[in-house]
Amino acid sequence: HENGDFAKLTTLMDKSTLDAKDTFFTHEKFNEVSQKIHAQLGSFIKIEYIGLLNKIDSIHTLWKARYSNSQEDTLWQARINLDSKEPKIIRMSIN
Repeated sequence: HENGDFAKLTTLMDKSTLDAKDTFFTHEKFNEVSQKIHAQLGSFIKIEYIGLLNKIDSIHTLWKARYSNSQEDTLWQARINLDSKEPKIIRMSIN
């Protein structure tokens, strides 16, 4: 989100997520969330891989991120589909 490259991020996303009628992942939503993160947390400083959770059809990768205006760590999660030929992100969240 830091560099605002929505097109690059879509190459990592599962097509079913992008094509869903009620998808959470649109260019407009990406810009909105990126602006909120920057306004609340500041600039992205660093990220550290924490680990993963194994699920039946996916894995959840966990990351610890740090931002310039926050004294707390932020948790990033990316759920990756393992059912397709090429693993792709099907869901992302930040806490």
